Parts: sequence; C-alpha cells; structure tokens
Amino acid sequence: MQKIYAKNGRLAVFISILAVLPLIVSCSSEVKDAESAVDRMVKAYGGPERTGLMTTFAGKGFIKKIPHVYVSESYPLDIYQKGALYKNRVMMVENGKLTNVRLMVVNGHEFFKWTMDEGRGTIPEWEVSQIKYRFPGILGWLAESGARGELVASADEDGNCRVQFTNPDERLTLVIDNRNWLLKESIVESFIDSTFVSRDVYSEYRKVDDFWFPSRFSGYIRGKQYYEFLLVKVEIGIEIPDSVFAFIPEDTLKIYKASSTAEAK
Repeated sequence: MQKIYAKNGRLAVFISILAVLPLIVSCSSEVKDAESAVDRMVKAYGGPERTGLMTTFAGKGFIKKIPHVYVSESYPLDIYQKGALYKNRVMMVENGKLTNVRLMVVNGHEFFKWTMDEGRGTIPEWEVSQIKYRFPGILGWLAESGARGELVASADEDGNCRVQFTNPDERLTLVIDNRNWLLKESIVESFIDSTFVSRDVYSEYRKVDDFWFPSRFSGYIRGKQYYEFLLVKVEIGIEIPDSVFAFIPEDTLKIYKASSTAEAK
C-alpha cells in the first residue's frame, strides 16, 4: 500500500505541476510597468545594441496605389533610413512603362518632395515629425529620448500591451503584441489639433539577418488610409552615405533611360 501511495503521490504532484504551468506561462506574458514592457520589446528585437543597427536600413518593395481599395495596383518602391535621415523613391509605372518618379526626402537641414511632372514641393511638418515614431525609428527614439511612459494595459481585449508617452503637444501609444513582444502599432494623437490622429500598423514580420522586421507597413490619418507598402528585400545596419538623402541624378536615371529608348525607336 505504501508503494502505491507513493506512486499516486508523485502522480498527484506531477498533475499539480501541469495544472500550474499554464498560469506560469500566462503570468510571464504580463508586465507591471511601462519600462518593463519597453524592455521586453527591445529584447524581442535583439537588445539595445542590435536595435541600434535596425534604425539604419534600405528596403525594396511595392507601395499600394491609394485609394484603389478594390483593385490591387502598386508601384515599385525604394526606401532608405539612417536614424533621422529618411528617403523614399516611388517609380510610377503605367501600362508597363515608367512614367514618373516621386521622391520624399528628409535630412538634417531640409525636407521636401519631388516629382518629374510637378517638380519640388513641401512636405507637411506633421509627416516629418511622425518618422521618429514609426518603426524602426521608434526604437532609436526610445533609446535617445529617455521618455518615461505609462502602462495603460498589460493585456487588452486583443491580447496587446499598451504603453503611452505624453508631452504637451501629443500622446504616443505603442501597441505591443504580448505574445512575442513585437510592435504592432504606433498611434499619435495631437492635443493642438484634436481631429488629428496618426496610426501606423506593422505586420507580416519575418527574420532578416536574424532581426525581426515587418514586411507590411500601413498608415492612417484621421481613420483614413493614406499609405501601404510591402517590403520584399531589406538590408539592415548597412553603410548609407549621407549624400543619398538628397535629390541625386540616380533618382531619375531610369526614367531618362526609358525616355531615350522610346525616342530612339
């Protein structure tokens, strides 16, 4: 009887451990404060040193033609970022022909947009200010700003952790998936213009050189979508000269070649 009791006792202990394991796992996905949540997110991306590398990248992909909701039409896209320096180049292709190039450039002393047909133009200041809050710029902002956030939800109804950072002008909310601790959304609400809400969504994460990086980026202003792009190639932590973040001959080289070829025919 003693042997049977001992065996049953060990079985009972084993069953008890199995019963407690789900609680241990669920508790491990919760955090007590904003600092712990941000630390977990940074750790999910590889830690402070590796996230520093992520703020410099080059990507190639396709940007969706908005507002074509029901027709999947996209343009080729090149994107470059180096900390606060940013540039994207969209090749506008119609019926298989490159017809225009659209640039957006933000560097240390100017920011502008440019197209072949309209020339140089201005970019709204709000769009420039959002770059630091978007992935991966947000990782650099968190490291450099020293801002202290507030944990408003350890696990909301969708299983997300929410951390808010507030200053006199605006409130930034980071929506973090508390299953893998990767960033899902960054939301900016203006206190100066109560109608202004910017929301950037990051999805379809994949490993790039052992870094988790989203493939799909979607942006909304006042609830209306204004961009969506998919990156099919990403290079992280590479050397990008500051000279790239300007209007350079290479930006329009392809369209001039296309024009020359057409005239030769």
